[in-house]
Amino acid sequence: MKPHPLGVVVPLALALALPLAAAGCSASGAGEPPPRSSRATAAAPAVGGPVTGARARALVASGATLLDVRSAEEWGDGHLDGAVNIPVAELPARVGELPRDRPVVVYCRSGNRSKRAVAQLVGAGLEAVDLGAMRAW
Repeated sequence: MKPHPLGVVVPLALALALPLAAAGCSASGAGEPPPRSSRATAAAPAVGGPVTGARARALVASGATLLDVRSAEEWGDGHLDGAVNIPVAELPARVGELPRDRPVVVYCRSGNRSKRAVAQLVGAGLEAVDLGAMRAW
């Protein structure tokens, strides 16, 4: 049996269109912008994006949750004042402990775990940004 000629084109088109649709865009760039969250402001960070230490401090001062995703042992050795500790390995089971009505600023030791954690949080529908390494604070 000969494969259908669109058998490759359709999956490829879907693979290209789905990320655009998830981002609220269209392939042509036309259309209306996606609706803004009721929490969003003109100065809101890009969801999932990296932020500077100054921006992270401003977000936390405005009520954002500061999340340390290092291990409990690392936490015990020192952490940023006001932070909550949920190790990245426990995050899927504990994401419900985080508020959904304000941003979450995530950090770790080097930035690798915080980047993974932010992706998980954004995937779960939370507004999260990545400070990266704790020293960036």
